[in-house]
Amino acid sequence: MKHSLSILLLAIFSFVVHAEDYKINVISDSQRNFILYPTETGVFLRLDTRNGVIDGIVPSDQKKNKRINAIPLTEQAEAGRFILYPTDRFLTWILLDSKTGEMWNVILNSKNNNYINKIKEFE
Repeated sequence: MKHSLSILLLAIFSFVVHAEDYKINVISDSQRNFILYPTETGVFLRLDTRNGVIDGIVPSDQKKNKRINAIPLTEQAEAGRFILYPTDRFLTWILLDSKTGEMWNVILNSKNNNYINKIKEFE
């Protein structure tokens, strides 16, 4: 009985360890100009927290680094203004302007057709 219970507990523990999801911590710091966010694919998103510009950084192949959105989203740049939040959809993020509340969908894909589009406000 003791042996069976030990095996059962070991099996449950193994399942729990392997069932752990990939977690991304959202970093919000009003003093930082740039924050790196890891993705599930090994690419990092470098967010300029002052103006919302996002770069895709590929540490293993710098030739693949790419600007996701080249146009600053505000003229009133201040550190910590923009924050990226991961969603439950693969390679989809929400970019928040913490000063105005405006939001954008940030969508990455393997074909480098990355884009950002504004989320409409409530009516």
